Amino acid sequence: MNGDEMLMTKLPGHANLAPADLGDRMRRLAEPLPVLHAARPPAEIALPYSPYQKDFSWVRDAGLRRAAEGLLAMPPPPVALVPCHGDYQHFNLLWSRGRLTGIVDWNGIWLAPPELDVSHCRLNLAVLYGYDAAEAFRRHYESHAGRVVNQWWDVSGIGSFGTEWPSFIPRQVAGRAPLLPGMLARVEELLRRAMA
Repeated sequence: MNGDEMLMTKLPGHANLAPADLGDRMRRLAEPLPVLHAARPPAEIALPYSPYQKDFSWVRDAGLRRAAEGLLAMPPPPVALVPCHGDYQHFNLLWSRGRLTGIVDWNGIWLAPPELDVSHCRLNLAVLYGYDAAEAFRRHYESHAGRVVNQWWDVSGIGSFGTEWPSFIPRQVAGRAPLLPGMLARVEELLRRAMA
């Protein structure tokens, strides 16, 4: 048994991938992030941020692919670095009776742009639930955080999607939620809207 499994057995709740009210879940998913990002971790445990690999070879729309690559060819805009989970998404949150009870799968505390968590979560939401869920999460995050998600960093996070995702996501979901066809199309739509 590894540390993550031990932690999950001690915290109440489970990873609920099929919430009864998806809209309410997007709101509740966004609420903890501004609190996490406002924390001050001890300097000795904070890890330096290493950006995800950005690869848009999976984008079928050549114009969209070129636009995303062109955006990220520019230097990243400066943003304040905050404590981040690094893999913040619905697979790593525990729920009990509709209430969030824990955030698991911590590989460390990363000092990174807040979009590391926001964009990674948006990408995973689009993969499983579609663009509307990812956008609802973004709007709730912006409302709670009092800041707008930065486009450069958001597109950068979406660029971590890869052609291997349709193979490993079904294993990760493990029958806990319906898997809609068209994962690539959903992520491409997320990228298109992020670029707009």
